[in-house]
Amino acid sequence: MQKTSSESFSDISKSKVTIKRHLKTKQVKQAKENDIDIVEFLKSLMGFSNFSEQDLKSLVGVTRLSTFNSRQFITIEGDEASSYGFIVVSGLISMLKTSANGKDLIVELLQAGDIFGLLLMLVAEKVPAQLSARALRKTVVLWVPLNYFTKLVQSYPDSLKEFIGSLLLHLQSSYQLSRGLAHDRVEVRIATVLASL
Repeated sequence: MQKTSSESFSDISKSKVTIKRHLKTKQVKQAKENDIDIVEFLKSLMGFSNFSEQDLKSLVGVTRLSTFNSRQFITIEGDEASSYGFIVVSGLISMLKTSANGKDLIVELLQAGDIFGLLLMLVAEKVPAQLSARALRKTVVLWVPLNYFTKLVQSYPDSLKEFIGSLLLHLQSSYQLSRGLAHDRVEVRIATVLASL
């Protein structure tokens, strides 16, 4: 059942409050508390594997973990620019673009290890959120300060190449997913989404 625009606006308003609460309450834990696990997790990701152990530990020291329940918004399209990007630690996130008539189009699905918003500072400063991110099931994300990450990644040109390559692959898969969801038959759309999980 499709929500009316007023219901969607109400959901978004509640979600904005929830997001701010996540960043300010005890539900957000210093990733430092789990730095052994988080360091190992980051080492397993493309781009981060080139970072030295010391730089990874320093990065983890300034990150925060946050948990979102199913259907909670993580970011909202049009929000003022955040000083954080995030990495999906566990769960599944739908990246949504809202049309003029209020219909949400899924443009990408993010899974564990996928990143969002971390490379924005390399191309521009203070870019408003271009997509909404909504948890499809219980999801844990690692918030990474953009300024810190940008300075760190500039010391690792090979990592920068890997991050840009990963971004290009995500853009390609996002295009194929959204094109398929917009034009394919229902059966094909369902199979495509299930195959991407």
